[in-house]
Amino acid sequence: RSSPLAGANNIDLADYVGRLAWVADWGEVGLNGYMVDIKDGPIGTKGALGVDYRFNLPFNLTLLGEYVDQEDRALGIYSRGIYTRLNYDLSDVVPGLRPFVGYEHSFDNVGSAGVWSDNESTYLAGIRYSVYHGVTLGCELLVGDSDLHSGGNLINRLEVRF
Repeated sequence: RSSPLAGANNIDLADYVGRLAWVADWGEVGLNGYMVDIKDGPIGTKGALGVDYRFNLPFNLTLLGEYVDQEDRALGIYSRGIYTRLNYDLSDVVPGLRPFVGYEHSFDNVGSAGVWSDNESTYLAGIRYSVYHGVTLGCELLVGDSDLHSGGNLINRLEVRF
């Protein structure tokens, strides 16, 4: 969310995303990659690689997260981030209702490949409600140590997945 790369290419519908995962009863572990369309630059100059996980825990809890390493060599921007989230499934009480808490942290390196700086730590709490297949309503409160989230931000979402 706070990375300089986050808004760099958010409208291009020709980008490529791939994911390979090992799925078991206990959860899953995956590798994922992102590459922009070739017309936006030579192969390997922009993109991201990540490792993600999801563990099914007792008492309807799910622990999930991801480590992402992304770069735009043309702009000299490199960013690393990690997030983790703990979801609680309340579907026994209200089908589709999931409150969560989480933590995100990012490191940025702009211009110099050897100097990394802590960019932001963000704590979040929220709730999501699956209305219908692929449609989710959500609300998140983000509180962090940067100017963006220092006083807290409330984010409302409508997600539609196909």
